[in-house]
Amino acid sequence: MQTQHIVSFYHVARLRSITKAADIQGLAQPTVTSHLKKLEEELGFSLFDRIKRPIMLTSDGAAVLEMIGPIVNGLSALKIHADSQGRDVSLTIAAYADLVLHYLPQVIQRFRTEYPNVHIRLLARHHSEMIQMARSGEVDLALSTTQNVLDSSLDFMDLFTSSTMMLTPLGHELLEQQPVRLEDISKWPLILYGPNTILRTRLERAFREQGLDYEMVMEMDNVEYAKRYVRIGMGISFCSNLSLEPEDYDTLGIADVDHLFSNVTIGMYTLKGKFQGTSVRNFIDSLRGSRLAS
Repeated sequence: MQTQHIVSFYHVARLRSITKAADIQGLAQPTVTSHLKKLEEELGFSLFDRIKRPIMLTSDGAAVLEMIGPIVNGLSALKIHADSQGRDVSLTIAAYADLVLHYLPQVIQRFRTEYPNVHIRLLARHHSEMIQMARSGEVDLALSTTQNVLDSSLDFMDLFTSSTMMLTPLGHELLEQQPVRLEDISKWPLILYGPNTILRTRLERAFREQGLDYEMVMEMDNVEYAKRYVRIGMGISFCSNLSLEPEDYDTLGIADVDHLFSNVTIGMYTLKGKFQGTSVRNFIDSLRGSRLAS
């Protein structure tokens, strides 16, 4: 029984996709398919129900996955340990674009000062993408918001809370209506983010619960773009307080609207049971230190 066949099965089983499993291993899709076929031939039973989509484990396949999980994680830990004995080590992090731009620079700067030989790969992703990457082991950790239903395959550690802020042009009349009501906001053109973003989802839910209609005049994928268009009077927008820089208060009307949208917990997702190398543990300590200092 070849180790690579077991590893391929592990990734396909967790990702429910041969294509994604091939990508994460840097292999061609036919190669992974061949690994699965040879493993099933050697075991003498089917591991997957290939009729259903996405691909599903059989009862035998689920049992095999449970047995080989510690083996594959152990192999990963061995590789991480071996790599860490060299001069350079790596760390892969996924986070919201806003965190990449506004929160992580100082954290990473301090970390790099203390650990200059660690190569950092920083990926800006939406929540669903980050969870998938953490679940598959593609990233060492993901920084995102907590969810009502946590993924059982992941551990979550809260770091801090963020507030929701309303952005308007300077001198806007909404700034005089404190506390501002959602009904007041709905009367103005809105600049919102993509439909798969947490903030957009929360905003739409709030409007829907109050039975309010609203007009979205622009859709952005970056808070810095939204700020620019709010400044020139194109509409009202929202962002996390973590996305604000001191100079924004001189060029935008800004108001806390946590009374409309409760604050959000930001934390760190890691794959449950996955061995964490020295660089990962050190970065987690840096994040904890940043939380205590905030």
